[in-house]
Amino acid sequence: LQADNIDMKPWLSRWMKNTTGLESADFSLAAWLNVRDGDIHSGDVFLNHGTANWGEGSDAHRLNVDDMTLHVSRQENGWQVDVPELNLATDGVAWPKGRLSALWLPKNEHMLGPDRQEALRVRASNLALERVSTLLPLLSGTTPELKARWDELQPTGTLNTVAVDIPLQQPERTRFQANWQDVSWKQWKLLPGVDHFSGSARGSAERGQVSVELKQSTLPYVDMFRAPLEIKQASGTIDWRNDAQGLALWSHGLDVQAKSLWANGDFRYEQPAKQEPKLDILAGIRLTDAADAWRYYPE
Repeated sequence: LQADNIDMKPWLSRWMKNTTGLESADFSLAAWLNVRDGDIHSGDVFLNHGTANWGEGSDAHRLNVDDMTLHVSRQENGWQVDVPELNLATDGVAWPKGRLSALWLPKNEHMLGPDRQEALRVRASNLALERVSTLLPLLSGTTPELKARWDELQPTGTLNTVAVDIPLQQPERTRFQANWQDVSWKQWKLLPGVDHFSGSARGSAERGQVSVELKQSTLPYVDMFRAPLEIKQASGTIDWRNDAQGLALWSHGLDVQAKSLWANGDFRYEQPAKQEPKLDILAGIRLTDAADAWRYYPE
């Protein structure tokens, strides 16, 4: 199958238009389909050229696609899409040559054991976070919390690899695994802002662990410290728990070199849901300028 300058707008359902904000989509493509017993089981699509437009309030966004291939296949009773190389540009800015795959699994009540809920599983590599942000309005109708958090954090940097499993009926239980390079974001609630941050993370919003490596970083943390933390170098792992009982952060063997301060040891920060926050530190600390000690007293 081959077609040029297809107007996809008549093919878009009213639900998709209202949910994603997608206004137009025009593509030139060639497709090869694998049909078994009258059903499509897999296919390959070559997108020679394509554009899509969508809006978010008064902001307009545009996607350009050139010479990109997609492989689509059935997985159980769901569908998987694989893109071996992302030849994309959003709002006129080209993406890095990353990879992307997505698997949609519908709800299945006929499995042995617990029912499987509807889920979306995404795997990707070499993604520029600032480019991803332009696509999020397309998901705001189905995952509004993700879009809201992203807008508040405003992340930038490179995701080397990422794996995300999203239960579509319970997105707050999303699980992830990722590693990144030179990432930054704004402060959000109890999460401090950061820049020049490399590391990895795994877990969920409720429970997980992050490995950190900071170099020449600034961490604004308005509700915790009187001034932004100026980090020359830091490395270690930090665990978190965030549930109905409150928030807890802890680390063992964290090494931090900051302005006038070098600390190595353990800490545990707890903010119970109905009690005052608590910070415990067991560490060796070397302060080279006592006049800067005020920077590290919690508010």
